[in-house]
Amino acid sequence: MLVAQFMTKNPVTISPDETVAQIQHLLEQHHFHHLLVVEEGHLVGVVSDRDVLAALSPFVGRRDERAADARLLRRHAHQIMTRNPVRVTESTPLTEAASLILAHRISSVPVVDADGAPVGILTWRDLVSWAVAQMARNKAA
Repeated sequence: MLVAQFMTKNPVTISPDETVAQIQHLLEQHHFHHLLVVEEGHLVGVVSDRDVLAALSPFVGRRDERAADARLLRRHAHQIMTRNPVRVTESTPLTEAASLILAHRISSVPVVDADGAPVGILTWRDLVSWAVAQMARNKAA
């Protein structure tokens, strides 16, 4: 089985200049946990919902919010993203991708083409779906 069979295709991407406020809106709007950061057609980073939470003050949006707290929403993706993330291709065996996710203690891995352009994303949820399907096949056999 290959990554191409289980990945989410055509992932939502952002530029390195997107603000934390814009990123937060996209994550909430699409119910994603990761956004791929692309510059000139190439994957340069990943921003997760945890990156956004770490970048924000707990006072943002609250009555006791300070000006400094609000300024955090204007930070950019390139300031909070994981640079040069672990990546795979569509032809990577699923077991290899799963091993990378476990070894690097990450919850997703971008899928790129030969030029480094993102074509998908593989998440731990995709891997759980694969594992459940494998167990069902083994049980039926």
